[in-house]
Amino acid sequence: MSRENVRAMVAEAPEMPTRDTWPAPDMRLVHDDRAPPPALDDDALPAGWEAWITDEAAARACPRDYIAAGLIGGASGWINNARRTAPTADWTEPTHLWFADIGLPSTGKTPAMEPMTKASGKLERGDEPQWRTALAKYERDAEAARAVEETWRDEVRKAAKAKNATKD
Repeated sequence: MSRENVRAMVAEAPEMPTRDTWPAPDMRLVHDDRAPPPALDDDALPAGWEAWITDEAAARACPRDYIAAGLIGGASGWINNARRTAPTADWTEPTHLWFADIGLPSTGKTPAMEPMTKASGKLERGDEPQWRTALAKYERDAEAARAVEETWRDEVRKAAKAKNATKD
C-alpha cells in the first residue's frame, strides 16, 4: 500500500468523536431496574433451620435464600438413594433436588455454598475407607474378568483356526 493511499484513507475517515458527541451510557448496567426477588419465607423451611440460615447468611454477606438453597440441595444429595419416592407402584425416584443460585456477580452465590461443600467433604472423607476397599475389590474383579475374557478370546481364535484348517 502506498503512502498516498494511506493518506487518502485517513483523509476520508470520519472525525474521532469528542466527549460531547459520545452517546449517553446505558445506566441499566449501573442501576438494576429488575424487581427484587421475593423474601424467603421461614414457614417454607423445616423447623429449626431459620436461625442457622440467618446466621450463615450474615456471616457470608449473602442472601438467606442462597444458603437455604444450598442446604436443601446438599441434604438431598446426602440422603442420596437411602430414600426414594414412589409416585406410582412401578415408578420410583431418588430424592435428588436441583437448585441454581441466580444473581448478579458478587452477590454471594459462591460463599453461600461453602458450608455444604465443607460438610460434603467431611462426609466423603468419612466414607473413604469403605470406598477404597470397594475400589480394590472392583479392580481385582475387573482384572479377573479381563483374564477370563482373554482366555475365551484365545479359545475362539484357536477354534476358528482349527475350523479353517479343516476346510482346506
